[in-house]
Amino acid sequence: MEADAESVFIKDYEATKASIHDSQPLSDLIGGENRDENLFGDSAYKSAKIDAMLEDLGIKNFIHEKGARNRPLTDLKKGLNQMKSRIRCRIEHIFGCVENSMGGPELEYIGMARITTGIGLSNLTYNILCYVQLIKLGRVPVAAQCA
Repeated sequence: MEADAESVFIKDYEATKASIHDSQPLSDLIGGENRDENLFGDSAYKSAKIDAMLEDLGIKNFIHEKGARNRPLTDLKKGLNQMKSRIRCRIEHIFGCVENSMGGPELEYIGMARITTGIGLSNLTYNILCYVQLIKLGRVPVAAQCA
């Protein structure tokens, strides 16, 4: 599955305290403008509340299913999770690039405002690196290229 050039950029982010679960700011990051888009996430995002929110917003839910001690996943759900992982692994490349190629996000600041700015600058740097790569691969229209 080939992604379009726009889908590889970081478009929005939210910085939170370490004590806040990743799923908490999800409603701040998605909205009506994401209608008919797909949301891929790990099983930590799986809840009836999030499922209902996504359905109300018209967002296609591709969050991993999770099993429980006395309720293991069926073979069908395992297979669906594997299909979802093929897409999610492409998303994980972003985190790998930021961590390995860029030295990780700089989080040694004091205060949420500075940490948020540091993460934002890391995201901007990633987007610039990605754009340069798209130019090299010829996936950006010539009119959009800088002189």
